[in-house]
Amino acid sequence: MEKNHPLDIVEIIGDSQEEVRGLLRLLPENTFSFVEDFQRGIPWCGEQDCGQIGIYARKEPLLGEKGIMLVVVNEHLFGDPTSSDDNPILNIPDGATNIYVVPPRSRPLKKSHPFAGAEFLYKGAKFFFGYELSNGAYSAIIESIKNRD
Repeated sequence: MEKNHPLDIVEIIGDSQEEVRGLLRLLPENTFSFVEDFQRGIPWCGEQDCGQIGIYARKEPLLGEKGIMLVVVNEHLFGDPTSSDDNPILNIPDGATNIYVVPPRSRPLKKSHPFAGAEFLYKGAKFFFGYELSNGAYSAIIESIKNRD
């Protein structure tokens, strides 16, 4: 398969990989500026400096027949919080409808599960763009809580 959309390199988890890939191609190419960095890692910025990062997609039946989840894994150590040009932001495309910001569900400190994001309809598919703590961030937060108590 020819890879010509930036999201083509995103890891697909679970079954229906071709369907997920096809639905990801509906999204604009500027959906996530750091796809390559988050998929392959940043050679000049090791885990010590940038933390654990990643990006993945999977089919999400809870969103419906054409439901896709696209998730950025981050320790929130990457990027300049004062500039959207250097921030790992998933951009909801122009023309999206039924946009719903999803706040942290139940307890926000979850392992291997998005903690917050946004749902929307776009070109006949329902998407969830989410953010997930890396294992390193999760462990650091738990350790910090233990040390505080």
